Amino acid sequence: MPGLKLGLDLGSTSITIYSENRGIVLSELSAVICDKYTMKPIAIGNSAKSMTEKLPDSMVCIYPIRGGIVYNYEVGSQLLRYYLNKACAGRLLKPSVLMGVSSNVTELHKKTLFDLLTGAGAGSVCFIEEALAAAQAEAERILAEFEAGDKSEESFAALAQQYSEDEGSKDNGGLYENV
Repeated sequence: MPGLKLGLDLGSTSITIYSENRGIVLSELSAVICDKYTMKPIAIGNSAKSMTEKLPDSMVCIYPIRGGIVYNYEVGSQLLRYYLNKACAGRLLKPSVLMGVSSNVTELHKKTLFDLLTGAGAGSVCFIEEALAAAQAEAERILAEFEAGDKSEESFAALAQQYSEDEGSKDNGGLYENV
C-alpha cells in the first residue's frame, strides 16, 4: 500500500509514533489544555506540559486516553488529528496506521479507536495485541542474531540454550520452572 506507514502507541501519559522509514518521529505527552467552556484546544502535548503548573481557572488539562481506552472522544480526536498531521507533515496520501492494543480492550473500544483514527486522518487502521507485537519483536531479534552468526544448527542450538538460560535466570515469582 502506498503512503506512509506508522506504528502508534497510545499511552495514558504519552503518545509515540513510529515511521517505517524514519524511526520514532514523535514522542509527546498525551495531554490537551482546553478552554473550560468551549473545549477548544489551546495547547497539545509537550507545550501543554509547560502550562499545567500555572493553569488559570478558565482552562482545564485533559488526558483523553487512559489505558488505551478513549475517555473523551472530542478531545481525543483533536489530539490524534494534531499528532497525525505533525507526523505526516507535507504528505499527500493518508497514512496506514498499525496500533498496539492491550488484550483486555473490547471490540467496542477497538471500533471507537478505529473511528477516532480514521476521523483524525488515517487512511487505514490495523490493530495488533501488544503481547503479540512484543513476542514478534523478540523473535525477530533472535533471528537477526542467528543470521549474523555462522547459521549452523549448533550455533542455533547454542543461541536457543543461551536464551533459555537468560530467561530462566529472571525472577519469575515461582510461576514456572525452566526445564
